[in-house]
Amino acid sequence: MTRSLAVTALVLLAALAIAVPYLRNGSSPPRSKRADEARRAGATSVSASQESAFVGSQACKSCHEEIFAKYQQSSMGRSLTTVDAAHWMESFENASFAPVPYQRYTIAKTDEGMTHRETTFDAAGEPICEQEKRIEYVLGSGKRGRSYLIHEGSSLFQSSVGWYANGNKWDLSPGYNPSDHDRFSRMIGDGCLYCHAGRTNPLPGARDRYQSPVFHELAIGCERCHGPGERHVAFHSGANKGKDAVDDLVNPAKLESHLRDSICNQCHVLGQAVIRRRGKEFFSFRPGESLENVFVMLNRIDTLGDDGMKAVSQVEQMQSSRCYQESADAMSCVSCHDPHSTPTPESRVEFFRDRCLQCHQDRGCSETETARQAENNSCIACHMPKGATSDVPHTSLTQHQILRRRSERTAHGSSAADSDPLVFGDSEKNIPSMEIERAKGVAAMTAAWQARDKELATSAVKLLLKSMPVSPEPIKERLGKSMDVQTLEELASGYYLLDDGPMAEVCWTRVLELQPLNQNSMLGLANIAWGRRDLEQFRHWIGKLGELSPPPPDYWQLRIELGLRLQDVEMVIDGAEKLLAENPLAVEPREFLIQALERRGDIAEADKQRELAKRLQEVRP
Repeated sequence: MTRSLAVTALVLLAALAIAVPYLRNGSSPPRSKRADEARRAGATSVSASQESAFVGSQACKSCHEEIFAKYQQSSMGRSLTTVDAAHWMESFENASFAPVPYQRYTIAKTDEGMTHRETTFDAAGEPICEQEKRIEYVLGSGKRGRSYLIHEGSSLFQSSVGWYANGNKWDLSPGYNPSDHDRFSRMIGDGCLYCHAGRTNPLPGARDRYQSPVFHELAIGCERCHGPGERHVAFHSGANKGKDAVDDLVNPAKLESHLRDSICNQCHVLGQAVIRRRGKEFFSFRPGESLENVFVMLNRIDTLGDDGMKAVSQVEQMQSSRCYQESADAMSCVSCHDPHSTPTPESRVEFFRDRCLQCHQDRGCSETETARQAENNSCIACHMPKGATSDVPHTSLTQHQILRRRSERTAHGSSAADSDPLVFGDSEKNIPSMEIERAKGVAAMTAAWQARDKELATSAVKLLLKSMPVSPEPIKERLGKSMDVQTLEELASGYYLLDDGPMAEVCWTRVLELQPLNQNSMLGLANIAWGRRDLEQFRHWIGKLGELSPPPPDYWQLRIELGLRLQDVEMVIDGAEKLLAENPLAVEPREFLIQALERRGDIAEADKQRELAKRLQEVRP
């Protein structure tokens, strides 16, 4: 998602610079100079240690055929695919749903592909307007549900339509308010894809935009847990010989507990915020290193609170359990889960009972035989029951606190919204204090933007400035030389919220020197130019936004504003029609369209749009 800064703010979206594993939103993190140079040269990976390059999971198949075959059927092995390669479990017969009375979504799957269509009806039940999108990618194994991605130009968007395995049900995607949501325009970037895709193919100089093909590898692959495999393949194929031959593939089972857990935690810790460290990006983490080398994870929530269990909080829950706390770090995710395969429904009870008995064989169950048999002699049915999630509809997940009795519950984390976030686990001792201040500043700035809270924005700016390297230079000069894109973006938003246009301009200008295709910085600078009535600069940044493929939705709103200023009727009409094509229910663009059509003399079309607006008004809340 992006922090939108359109002039009249038809759609003011917060730039969620914090992130969560199941939907890690926000700014694409700054890449290291070395990584950017490698991408431009066509390399698939690089690090300061001259690591192996990625080779893709197919390279593992010939030597690890059985594991490879099992993994392809696992949830991680089926986390993302194209529509034409998907294994369908959804029902497409009469596939439709109506989240509100005046709107219906229809899902169609044919040999030509998959489409999602939104139809809006008037009070008489007659269709008013319709929008249809072609689906390119299917996100999720389908074990609990699926989301769907639209690919347009260099951007990916999430469909507002989701499928839920519980009840084989179609409904709005998680986080969509039935009466007011992002429709088909929720931009998806590395923050989300990191935990669902193998590797993306970023567009140099941009954020959350991609080259073709979008993915180097679709689903989560072998190298996500074992590291890049180039030297491993060369070593075992005989291509890499001599005393310098290296097999650096990681076996998580042989790592010390903290490094072993980092591999799972990269996607299975919820947290309040997951902030990339300075110079890192989502895909910077490599198995065998500590996760805090790449991320600062902040906690400030009770992941099993009174409002229900959070969808991705298994690690926090497990670490609050007595089993984990008394294991001396021996217990981990892989104590119970085989990362290469998922047990079948028929074998699930026995599979997990065997895992429990590895530690509890000498202590029998205190329940009666009758009670145990009532639960099919399942340990997890009593000690890890399923529960509804509070943040993903129609979904229940296994509770990982490993309760002694089903009725127990132990809160973990602070649920106080105004409490100071804590660094996850004991990783704070391994992270420089400046990085922690920076992470807290990013999280605070996100909250400030969402609430338009100037007091909180002031605090966030102070934290972010404090986290910068010490220098005798004035802050303006320091910002103009900074290489930290994420901090610059957050500071720019803070200064803008505090009505300090000149300092926001310094930050956004520097971002564009580092990322020439950063659309949020272009939008910010366009707004600053508008505020000081600099029409030439305003037109300049609109032109730059128009060169993006596709332009951000706010581009069309800016075109309307420019058309109004220039009294250019055709520009207003073009901008309004483009906005309404993406959001037919928007009120203000249609009013601009009606006025522009009347000025052009097209009274019949203006009357048609006025009647359409009236019909929409009758059904909208």
